[in-house]
Amino acid sequence: MKPAIVVVTYNRPASLSRLLTFLSNSTFTCADITLIISIDYQDTLLHKDVVKIAEGFNWEHGCKKIIEHKKNLGLKAHVLSCGDWSELYEAVIVLEDDIVVSPYFYDYALQTLEMYDKDKNIAGISLYAFQWNSIAARSFTPAANGYDVYFSQNAQSWGQVWSKRMWAEFKEWYLAHKNDEFDKNLPDNVRSWSDKSWLKYHIWYCFDQHKYFVYPYVSLSTNHSDLGVHLKGENTNFQVPLLTGRKAHYDLPAFDTASCKYDVFFERNDIASFPGIEDGEICIDLYGKKKNREKRRFWLTCEVENFKVVKSFALELRPHELNIIFSIPGCEIFLYDTEAIANNKLKKNKLEAKRTLYDIKEVPSQQLINVLKFRFLKKIKR
Repeated sequence: MKPAIVVVTYNRPASLSRLLTFLSNSTFTCADITLIISIDYQDTLLHKDVVKIAEGFNWEHGCKKIIEHKKNLGLKAHVLSCGDWSELYEAVIVLEDDIVVSPYFYDYALQTLEMYDKDKNIAGISLYAFQWNSIAARSFTPAANGYDVYFSQNAQSWGQVWSKRMWAEFKEWYLAHKNDEFDKNLPDNVRSWSDKSWLKYHIWYCFDQHKYFVYPYVSLSTNHSDLGVHLKGENTNFQVPLLTGRKAHYDLPAFDTASCKYDVFFERNDIASFPGIEDGEICIDLYGKKKNREKRRFWLTCEVENFKVVKSFALELRPHELNIIFSIPGCEIFLYDTEAIANNKLKKNKLEAKRTLYDIKEVPSQQLINVLKFRFLKKIKR
């Protein structure tokens, strides 16, 4: 399997030029790799600049194809059309133009495709490594499991790999459900995204079909968050460290034997047993975004609730589920029995302050004051 590289671009000539430079400087262990540059249409000078950059780029590693669409597709239809190239090339690596890649991204794609293509549990492969939980707007660190990858129900849009099988299964589901009402058990912020988002549907698909994406611990792509249709202000919030040394062999676990799997809320699946409760009787809600919506008797969360506290844990070890696994005593994470009402005299503000400090680690007080001043003055000016 030799996946084609598909670049998704629209009205961002500088972004496209940067990505193509990174691709040109990447290391490839095989030849005849197809590069497809898919350009959405708009009658602007920026569009003409994008076409000019694509046409002038010299791709030394195989065939270059330029798809210049004659009408505006919009991001969702554009990405869906790019995924369809997997039918011809057996697999695709899809990169939007504000992404850049590690020089060794293609090796990773080859090895993970070989391992997971036939595994029906796997809906796709991510190049990007999360350090941020977008559901809770908090930091995220996956637990180390002894391998080079873990699994998450969150689909990826900042560098993703699909085999022909993975894409065909998603596309069939999408065509059957694209007009359905969104599942109310999905995270609230995902449900609030515009229907123009293809990622919204892919996350729903993973949740609905109990499928996962493969995620690396060290990222093979990163996101520049350039100005665009869905992003009105530049930021570096989603920048993550790129792999800068070649890894000849990735240690990849079989899905059934892997210990680290995260659900659509970024909650780890396998920690119910550590408090000694059956999986179907407990809601794991360490980020506090599930709100025990499935009405489980036991609820493990950092949220302050008026239920009987069966056991409490500290918020010290990283990632936070290790405090449960190693049973670190404290009063920041609570295991509630929701069948017993209690008047818990917990200091919510104090707990939220400690959680904030835990998330941001250590920031010098003067720096924090300066940031708050800047944000406040910016808001006043607006």
